[in-house]
Amino acid sequence: MKKYFLCILSYLAPFAASAETYDNPLGATVDIPGIIEKILSIMVRVGVPIATCCIIYVGFLFVTAQGQEAKVTKARSALLWTLIGFAVLLGAWTLSVALQGVLHDIGG
Repeated sequence: MKKYFLCILSYLAPFAASAETYDNPLGATVDIPGIIEKILSIMVRVGVPIATCCIIYVGFLFVTAQGQEAKVTKARSALLWTLIGFAVLLGAWTLSVALQGVLHDIGG
């Protein structure tokens, strides 16, 4: 066990000694609503292309089903879950934007 620990430690040592600095991917955001907005914005930017690829894949499933009931059922299920995931993603983003607007109006 000690041998494996030393092996892992020797592998990670150059990374620990690195003097590089990394920029904050969220920018200068320091408040919680701003952080949530940035995270949801990143999720939407990543999620929309993924959802688009999933819909294209579902179309491929429908085309290759060729009327076979089991494959058509699988394609319909995949389409349903893709649309549910996309709706949850956009719903979370919309809810975040709406709540942020309300809180901003209340705060003045």
